[in-house]
Amino acid sequence: MVAREWRTLRDRPDAHPRRGGIRKRTPRGLARHRGRTRRIRAVCALYPPTDLVALGREYANAHPSDIERLLGGPIEQRLPLAREASPVNHVSKDSPPFLIIHGMEDTLVPISHSQRLAHLLKEASVPAKLITVPNQGHWFMLNPSQFAKVVHFFEKNFEMSK
Repeated sequence: MVAREWRTLRDRPDAHPRRGGIRKRTPRGLARHRGRTRRIRAVCALYPPTDLVALGREYANAHPSDIERLLGGPIEQRLPLAREASPVNHVSKDSPPFLIIHGMEDTLVPISHSQRLAHLLKEASVPAKLITVPNQGHWFMLNPSQFAKVVHFFEKNFEMSK
């Protein structure tokens, strides 16, 4: 996105204040349809930034960095927001199962982000699998075998939670 299209996370009307993500608006009552809850049942994350404090500090010399634009200012001035928006700070035994896929040659978001998240999830006894993809950086397309693993992951987790 170009710089003028960026809006800070805290200013977005659809930003979720506790999960650091964007909520999709649903028609009234749809989430309660047939007694279903709005709880996330499974997550597949591709090359995710999971610690915005660490990533923001890594890119602190690039002004303005994407992290600065996302948070609305320099990382050191936005630490509470960066911590709140970082998935690694929200792992609990109640987290949904995760499938994380990350390129081993990613220079935009270091693979350590995915490794740390997978480790924290496993420590919390949450099913988590990290697939590392050799010779891939950031923004790669899944090959048919990887895509099949994603499909299987969701089928398995949606079947379990019926």
